[in-house]
Amino acid sequence: MSTFFHSERKVRTMHTPLSTISTDPARPDFRGLVEQYADSVYTLCILLLKDPQLAEQAAVHTFTALGRSSRLTPGSSLPGSIQVYRTCLSQCACTPAARLAGEPGQPACDRLVLSALRYGLGLPLADISTILHLPVPELKTRLRTLREDMHKAHDSSSLLA
Repeated sequence: MSTFFHSERKVRTMHTPLSTISTDPARPDFRGLVEQYADSVYTLCILLLKDPQLAEQAAVHTFTALGRSSRLTPGSSLPGSIQVYRTCLSQCACTPAARLAGEPGQPACDRLVLSALRYGLGLPLADISTILHLPVPELKTRLRTLREDMHKAHDSSSLLA
């Protein structure tokens, strides 16, 4: 299993061979999509699910769903990354571990997703806005609240140490 550094922290990469993800030889663009996003999809899955095995399953299911999707065509109106991350979030939401973290639309779950997209993957606000269907000003407000809560949690844990 290989590793890479992202946002100043070590993150494990998906070690499921890409050959286990069925790709149509007539669609080399899909093979490229898998190769381009395999590590970031796995990173997002591990950040959301906290379990390497579940994360790998969700990542493989993400690409399987994308491979079946007729929306992933060269003339699609959405960039590949938006479709990839939306599909990944959908696959992660279907796992038992995600249900333990809370229902989508609930504050704890939304904060986890927002934190993973912004601070885990380092996606730009415009992409997160499109992925989550949130206007940028609302997204900025939620991020500010998330940062404030993280600072409060850090400050209170510093007082206990």
